[in-house]
Amino acid sequence: TCTHADPTGVLQVTWQRLFKDDSVENLATYSKRFGAQIIDPHRGKVVFTEASLNSTSITVKNVTWADEACYICSFNVYPSGSIRKQTCLTHRYKHSWSINYPALE
Repeated sequence: TCTHADPTGVLQVTWQRLFKDDSVENLATYSKRFGAQIIDPHRGKVVFTEASLNSTSITVKNVTWADEACYICSFNVYPSGSIRKQTCLTHRYKHSWSINYPALE
C-alpha cells in the first residue's frame, strides 16, 4: 500500500517497476477521469487491490524471479510535481519471497 496524506491536487497515481540499470517500466495508473488501468502486457499479472488518489495498492500475481525488483508508486500532484515512494520485492531463500516496506513519508 502506498499512501499520500493529502489528495488535494493529485491528478494521477502511477505504479512502475525499477530495474537494476535504473530504467523504469510503467505497470498501472489510476486517475478519476480514466479509473484504474493496467498497462499491457501486465494485465492479469498485476492487479489493483486498492485504487484512489490518496491510497493505492497493487498485487503481482504468480511471482517469479523476473518480478524481483523495486516498485515505485508516484503521485502526480498539481502544481508541485511528482511524489514517489518505493518498496522492493526480493528473493531471500529457496522458497521464500520478501517485501521490504521502508518508512513512507
